[in-house]
Amino acid sequence: MAHSNYQDWRITLRLLGPLGSPMQSDTLFGHLCWQVAFDEGPQGVARFLEPFAAGSPPFVFSDAFPAGLLPRPLLPRKVESARSREQYAAGKRREKAPWLTEQGFLNLVAGRDDPSEPLADPWIKVKTPHAAINRLIDTTGDRDDQAGQFYHTEAWALPDDSRVQVYLRALSEAQPLALDLLKRLTRTGFGRDKSMGYGHFAVESCAPCTAFGTDGGADAFVSLSTFMPAADDPTDGRWRLRIKRGYLGEHAGAGNPFKRPLVQLLPGAVFRTSAGPVRPFYGRMVGDVAPGMREAVQCGYSLAAPCHWREI
Repeated sequence: MAHSNYQDWRITLRLLGPLGSPMQSDTLFGHLCWQVAFDEGPQGVARFLEPFAAGSPPFVFSDAFPAGLLPRPLLPRKVESARSREQYAAGKRREKAPWLTEQGFLNLVAGRDDPSEPLADPWIKVKTPHAAINRLIDTTGDRDDQAGQFYHTEAWALPDDSRVQVYLRALSEAQPLALDLLKRLTRTGFGRDKSMGYGHFAVESCAPCTAFGTDGGADAFVSLSTFMPAADDPTDGRWRLRIKRGYLGEHAGAGNPFKRPLVQLLPGAVFRTSAGPVRPFYGRMVGDVAPGMREAVQCGYSLAAPCHWREI
């Protein structure tokens, strides 16, 4: 697809182990910034971020989705009275199911009826128990006043297919840089506990994608990214929220690695556009997100798929 000078790309990644952190677009963008910092230092990162901060991002990533699936658009649903307990339970499962096949998604956003049902979440959350060693006695201890802290860590895995897909919308001159930064990230891994083997992946393919082509009749858009709207973005829509309590990577933060809580819209959010064609992206860069690193920013840009607003 091409929006103005932008083109879409479908990038297939093969996970080599569980993810210690969900591969969300804003976290992915932060990791790419660190790849720039490793090679070019703070000045290089500042130059890299200039067009993003100015509201003209040269590229925008989606979240990573299980291969072949896309988030279910949160279009308004027709209210139908359940005639039985089973019908009510089936309706609740349908409402909570987060995924559609790619064809089901495309049918829905194009205004076509689709008989397929939303799909359950294929991600498996794995909890691993840990017992921290009490450094005073060099053991986890056998008494409450001596024992180290007991805690769990979480990881995410796909049991049936280890592949995920990330969509990239980029200017022609920026696509090679975005792909190169992603490939560099394979050397270090993504997210929490990279040193323990979490978050390692390989780039299997990158191919042009025309799935989200410009639709002149579209009067809405579906966000495919972790989205933080700008002041002039549309507000008439339906969405789900998360509160992200993130932290700075790579030992940054001058003793305070924690970020301020951020309100984010999950992929699948739908907004009606007031006038004109659907833009290639919405959202903004969010500044002042970390007291320990004032220059840190969070990417809230959304890759927007044109959509027809209707009840489903």
